[in-house]
Amino acid sequence: MLHEEVKEEILRQLAEYGERGISLDLAERMTKAAREKAKEVGVPISAAVVDAGGNRILHLRMDGALLISVDAAFSKAYTSASLETPTGSLHERTVPDGALYGLHTMFGGRYCVFGGGLPLFRAGRLAGAVGISGGTVEEDTLIAEAAVSACPEFSWTKK
Repeated sequence: MLHEEVKEEILRQLAEYGERGISLDLAERMTKAAREKAKEVGVPISAAVVDAGGNRILHLRMDGALLISVDAAFSKAYTSASLETPTGSLHERTVPDGALYGLHTMFGGRYCVFGGGLPLFRAGRLAGAVGISGGTVEEDTLIAEAAVSACPEFSWTKK
């Protein structure tokens, strides 16, 4: 009897996670929108989509994107998910005398503190994040916003 109750609870939690999580289809929609915006802007990028735990769902590297953009896109997505904030909001707080000074050096440099990473919230709960790298901070942020806009079920602000 207890076994069945545990099984039902696990299935209920998986269904709830699926309702608020990021499916591969949604990640593909975001990276497609990112690629289209990047072509419009004229910059080859890498795009990464992660779940709420910072685990990779999908990664895209456009032809001609700098090699560094691969890890940078993932770092931006990971940072944004783990701190539930756009990476662009971190730069000023991580300079000397800033409240988060040194954050970018923690955990082997896994955190990225410049624009291009946006958290993904659904119904006020973190679902994951998107990270874009390859252009300027402004271009990466613009492309990340286009990626999120492709999936109206998400926002990058907690609502």
